[in-house]
Amino acid sequence: MLDPSTPSFRFCESVGMRIVTLDRRAAGAAGGSWPEEISRAAVERCLAVIEARDPLTLPAERAELEQAERVAVAMGSAGEIQGLAWRVAHPDGLTVDVRVQPGLRRHGIGSALLGAVADGAGTLRAGCDAAHPRVRRFLVHRGFSLHGVVFHQRWDGEPRDVPAAFASALLVEPADAQQATSLLADASAQSWPRPTITAERAALGYRRLALRGDAPAGVLLAHRERDAWEIDGLAVLAAHRRAGVGRQLLVDLMRVAAMEGVGVTLRVAQADEDALAWTQKLGFWTYRTWAEFVRP
Repeated sequence: MLDPSTPSFRFCESVGMRIVTLDRRAAGAAGGSWPEEISRAAVERCLAVIEARDPLTLPAERAELEQAERVAVAMGSAGEIQGLAWRVAHPDGLTVDVRVQPGLRRHGIGSALLGAVADGAGTLRAGCDAAHPRVRRFLVHRGFSLHGVVFHQRWDGEPRDVPAAFASALLVEPADAQQATSLLADASAQSWPRPTITAERAALGYRRLALRGDAPAGVLLAHRERDAWEIDGLAVLAAHRRAGVGRQLLVDLMRVAAMEGVGVTLRVAQADEDALAWTQKLGFWTYRTWAEFVRP
């Protein structure tokens, strides 16, 4: 469903664009649907060009894009897609992502896309590779401030490389994904970065619940990417910490990954020295430094 008030912009004599806004919160708008005017294949081609030409840009999470509550697309005179932005509602707030083809940047397209998806929103979050100064400047100049820095870490190994762990808890697969995400939210309430996984997504991935006695003590949720299991959330309730529960949960996934011949990835805050020392001891290494911004 297209917003009938879709604006047109001319950024300079050499770049003529119009911004098409898809508001999925509107009555009758189905999540994941695209209007006839916007080809899904054209969206994918645009993203592929951006990701190929800008190696510091992480590949877009296609599932999030499909379920975004608002999407804005920059279209050229021939209907080609040159950039897009989207806004996603997470449990801890709204996140925006803006992407423009490298050859068309610095013409106001990104600002127009951001304005289209930010309209009517409150606090917004956004992120970029910490080594990408142009994107950092873009965000700061539009009212965002640095909230924190996150290390993306990875482990790869064979079954013999999996660290040892004490049997501190009984690990089971929770039948109810909602129970797993609720426990994750409770156990990680004071941590950052906060996990953003939903029960719907958790139901499709890897889930392990740690039980001590009859009581839940911790939880790990992850999903499979092409070459790694990506951890969406790992947390232990305060009463059960420093007993080896978190290590047992993580090592269990590392064992699964090693048997499948893939890696394990997770996120750790740069300021969390204890967590960084823990993951380093387990053999994880930092492959990307991510800056997260917030705009009130």
